[in-house]
Amino acid sequence: MTFPNTFAEWSQPSLVLAPDPLDDELADERLAGASDIFRFDSLEDRRAEFCGMTGFCYEGAFLGLLWVLNAGMRPGADAAEPDGILDAQLASSRDLVHWQRAGDRDPLIPLGAPGDWDSGQIQTANFPIVVGDEIWIGGRRGIVCPGCTVLWPGPTNVTGDHYIVRLDPAAK
Repeated sequence: MTFPNTFAEWSQPSLVLAPDPLDDELADERLAGASDIFRFDSLEDRRAEFCGMTGFCYEGAFLGLLWVLNAGMRPGADAAEPDGILDAQLASSRDLVHWQRAGDRDPLIPLGAPGDWDSGQIQTANFPIVVGDEIWIGGRRGIVCPGCTVLWPGPTNVTGDHYIVRLDPAAK
């Protein structure tokens, strides 16, 4: 996170959210469930990586759509080429510096069943749309994720690969 002092001067970047050992444990569990899709060198190479997060203001707080790559290594790949499944999780903050994870770190939008075309990736749009007291989140889902081996033979822009979900505000 960095803040502007002036438009031309910014504070030094600081880390506000990073994967921890629990994220790595959850990545191992999620990858074990996808073993029919992805092949990994060893169990020791499994880990969680945060690929990005978009934050937005909602009812006086900040919510973040955190993109988590549950990663392992493809045989013969170097460390810069992880393979895995990508999901989106929810985080919240009051000050943009201290973030809390929500929903027991479960994916905000479930992946498809193993082997389904949407079993590898949930990629949210940058910002949701607030409609009344609902939050609508759009994005894409598919089997292709950063560094992943493409096993689904169809085109990447298939009818139905985009989605919009509504979050229940009562579940705050």
